[in-house]
Amino acid sequence: ARWGSAIVPVAEALWWLDVAMALACGVLIPFMMFTRQEHSIEKMTAL
Repeated sequence: ARWGSAIVPVAEALWWLDVAMALACGVLIPFMMFTRQEHSIEKMTAL
């Protein structure tokens, strides 16, 4: 193997970083959209 078993913890750490970033995007972006933007029925359209 080119990298040996030393690369496994690095790959696992990067995978967990990816998991954390995906969860943050999935939770924080909608949360910020709902709490920071103005939503009113009068301004909403079906288009």
